[in-house]
Amino acid sequence: EVYGDVAKGRTSEKYPYQPSSPYAASKAASDHLVSSYIRTYNLPAIITNCSNNYGPKQHPEKLIPKMIYNILNNKSLPIYSRGKNLREWIYVDDHCDALIKLFFNGKTGEKYNTDEEWKAKGVPEAAIRRDVKVIMPSLDLFPESK
Repeated sequence: EVYGDVAKGRTSEKYPYQPSSPYAASKAASDHLVSSYIRTYNLPAIITNCSNNYGPKQHPEKLIPKMIYNILNNKSLPIYSRGKNLREWIYVDDHCDALIKLFFNGKTGEKYNTDEEWKAKGVPEAAIRRDVKVIMPSLDLFPESK
């Protein structure tokens, strides 16, 4: 969100901040505030930006749980922003792993995007199965894995 609308490709840590909503601007402002403390007071800090997180016990109003609920209950699926927005997701444990690694190995003053690119290229089938089981534990989608 801090990078604004991205017409093509992906953003990187070098991409300029261009927030397109007050909410996104407040996120960008917090990054600038931290940067100013790093520069002025040598605060040992890093800045991370992540994609959308998903995982267990996520609030039902959020996109993934809402879509799953609606599918299971034969309800219509809501379309946001005329269906043109692309969203990227990262499993909450993967995001936490990234933050822990950055805590110990990140360089003070640097910015890091903790998104799906953070993980190795390609998502292993085991991770997909884990994610589906976390999101929809009551469905027996993978009986052979018992």
